[in-house]
Amino acid sequence: MADHEMEANILEDLYSWIDQVPLSRPKRDLKRDFSDGVLVAEVVKHFVPSIVEMHNYSSALAVNKKLVNWQILNRKVFRKLGFEVNDDVVKNIVNCQPSAIDQFLLLLRKKIEQSSMQRAKSNQPEVGQAEDRVLLHDLPVHIRKTSSNHSQQMKTTVAKISESENIFPVGTMMSHKSVDSVPKSFPGDGQLVKILQEKDEQLKAKDETIEILKAKIHRLEQLLQLKDIRIEDLQTRLNNSITAKAISKKKS
Repeated sequence: MADHEMEANILEDLYSWIDQVPLSRPKRDLKRDFSDGVLVAEVVKHFVPSIVEMHNYSSALAVNKKLVNWQILNRKVFRKLGFEVNDDVVKNIVNCQPSAIDQFLLLLRKKIEQSSMQRAKSNQPEVGQAEDRVLLHDLPVHIRKTSSNHSQQMKTTVAKISESENIFPVGTMMSHKSVDSVPKSFPGDGQLVKILQEKDEQLKAKDETIEILKAKIHRLEQLLQLKDIRIEDLQTRLNNSITAKAISKKKS
């Protein structure tokens, strides 16, 4: 995302679009309000409710906790809208860099509107099932590169397994079209791709669950530390009070 200034009317139009969404907290400074990703999830939830589960996201001030939210958004939400945001862009957003969130929200709005148009034309459910390559030409170069690399890694993995199992010809591009063109008599019959994708999603879901649990454990540890400090403080006050009363009795 470029860091150039945008025209005032474009920003005003963007802010009007955001104002449509009943956010859980008031907007004071967009780059800070949206930096932890929670309000981003709420925006997507408002327009495409079926692809967002709000319990996956928690408000955060620490950068590492913000990054966890954005990782989940990338894996569970943005991919379903046909794009991903690379690490550099995410870091700019979580660190509240000027205009970073504005540029991102413009892209997000575009993807949400494209998804709505596609659903309207095809009369399909909300979740966008198109491959990354479908909308890659509309993405900024750095985001396009991330999505292309992910798709290429999947194709390479499938090609290697296909070669060893003699299911698909070596070098075959593993798109929906190429899978459908495999003769029905071949063993596997497209199931290999489906199994790999399911396993990949399961692993990612487990990683996300682990990160969420780690974040919860960290918060609980912080609460325990605060309670210990509070208990020590109260104990000190109690001891001081007892000592003061004892001294007062001796004087009297």
